[in-house]
This record gives sequence, structure tokens and C-alpha cells, in this order.
Amino acid sequence: MTEVVNYLQQRGDIKQAILFGSLATGREGADSDIDLAIEKDHRLIADEIVELIEQL
Repeated sequence: MTEVVNYLQQRGDIKQAILFGSLATGREGADSDIDLAIEKDHRLIADEIVELIEQL
């Protein structure tokens, strides 16, 4: 999770990121994913969404 936070901080275009789901509540398991809501400083287009997913 630290790597994800560092990546988002370094981008400079992320206004906020909200962690939710099992990881946020401490109930994650071995097969849990990371649930993030991300707000950028502009409207996201499909290519940017794909890029973010690939980078994370």
C-alpha cells in the first residue's frame, strides 16, 4: 500500500484518493483487491483511467 500512496503523491495531478472496501476496514484476505476512488485536477478520459490502473 505504501508504494501506491507514494506513486499517487508523486504524480502531482491527484487531488485526493480514498481507500474503501475490505482493505480500508482491516478485513482484507489473501485474494482481496485494492478499492480506490481517485479525484484528479481534471476530468478523466478513458486512456488516463487505463494508464492509472496499469501503473497501480
